[in-house]
Amino acid sequence: MMRMGVVASFLAVGVLAPSCDSDTEAAKKLTYSGHILDALDSAPLAGVELCITSPSGIPCVTTDATGAYTIPNLPAETRVTATVKKADYFPVNAAFITRTTDFTIDAVLLKTALVEVAFAAANVTFDTTKGAVLVRAYDPALGLTSTVEGIVGEIDPDAGDGPIYNSADSIPTDATSTSTSGTWAVVNLEAGTYQVRSSGTGRTCPGTFHWPGSKGAGWIETPVVAGSVTYVYVDCPAN
Repeated sequence: MMRMGVVASFLAVGVLAPSCDSDTEAAKKLTYSGHILDALDSAPLAGVELCITSPSGIPCVTTDATGAYTIPNLPAETRVTATVKKADYFPVNAAFITRTTDFTIDAVLLKTALVEVAFAAANVTFDTTKGAVLVRAYDPALGLTSTVEGIVGEIDPDAGDGPIYNSADSIPTDATSTSTSGTWAVVNLEAGTYQVRSSGTGRTCPGTFHWPGSKGAGWIETPVVAGSVTYVYVDCPAN
């Protein structure tokens, strides 16, 4: 199976160190930048289109030969939706709140054909024309490369297939919480707005820079788009 974990390889967004800018005014314009790589071999992906779909008026950008991109003029402390697309790769959707400083987000994409093969090998039927949500839990005390085991996922409305909990290299169909990959997913979702929550092992996972949900503490509101996966990255500190 795939060395990076099948479900986790849809998208592994690495939120890296922010810049040293200390201006916290919401009117400030920020620059987000990073690299897009192939999930299997970490090769840089040129020609990946990144578009801020909300707020409007921010031009799409395309990665260069090194997989690098730069998106300027993002308003601080603002709800943002974005898409990441490249032919033959599974599209990614993101929803987050911008910070108060320039920021770096690296991501990897997985080829659509490999997504289909991986789920078929696990006897999971995934209709790639529908949407999906992938949630990754990390421990902020250990850094963004860490993962948290024992996290249980919930989604509202309760729809689609899942939660599916993958290990580092497979999709065990009998798992009931996150393992070494720290990820869980729900697939075959109709397009719309959902709320997700991750909790367990004495932890709550607020998802600090995602949209807060209306169901209370720990719930995150996230849009789902047909034919793509929406990625949610949640911080799960030990209580």
